[in-house]
Amino acid sequence: FQPADPILLATDPCALRMQDIAAAMTVYLSHTQELPPSLTLLKPSAARVGLTLDFTCPSTGLPYIYIANGLYAPGDPHALVLYDQKPHEGGYWAILLLPARGPQPLTTEVVHVNDATLKLYLQTAP
Repeated sequence: FQPADPILLATDPCALRMQDIAAAMTVYLSHTQELPPSLTLLKPSAARVGLTLDFTCPSTGLPYIYIANGLYAPGDPHALVLYDQKPHEGGYWAILLLPARGPQPLTTEVVHVNDATLKLYLQTAP
């Protein structure tokens, strides 16, 4: 995957919404060491840092797709944990999680992926 365009990341309403969700995931993970089975369980973590979460895409009005266990593309240590149901702005907004490794902490990243990249992750779905 390619990092998202910083201007698009800072201005696209869907990207901004996903950044709030990613921040809540990070707070939740710091307390529980795992993602919740449902996104609604992130709301108290979000409230701790002053965020209000909405789990629908502002561009399409469709709910985001959440995979608590994550999906992995071959050869990529990132886990896909959330993504748009339909593409817009030329791709899908998504949240990737990179598990902690050694001294490196766990990180979440909002990315904009094309159809082919999303399919690489989805092909590993059970």
